[in-house]
Amino acid sequence: MSTPQRALILGAGQGSRLLPLTEKMPKCLLDLCGRSMLEWQLRGLAENGVPEVVVVTGFHPELVEAELSRVAPPHMRVRTLYNPFYKLADNLA
Repeated sequence: MSTPQRALILGAGQGSRLLPLTEKMPKCLLDLCGRSMLEWQLRGLAENGVPEVVVVTGFHPELVEAELSRVAPPHMRVRTLYNPFYKLADNLA
């Protein structure tokens, strides 16, 4: 089986069911065992040879971009795509 060349991470939502934990940060930045969920995803993709990742942002995109600059593997091409409709229909927008 060939390795996917691109991955999409849906990181736009606030995670309202996780309030108050997500009151000031997107759910993809919640800490799980010392790493954000976003970092776990990026590490898993990198370990499996995925060279390019697009992260969809929405709620506090500046926090997601700051986390990406801190944790993105150096050999991985990572970019963000802002979804201005993230509040309307969650991932359906």
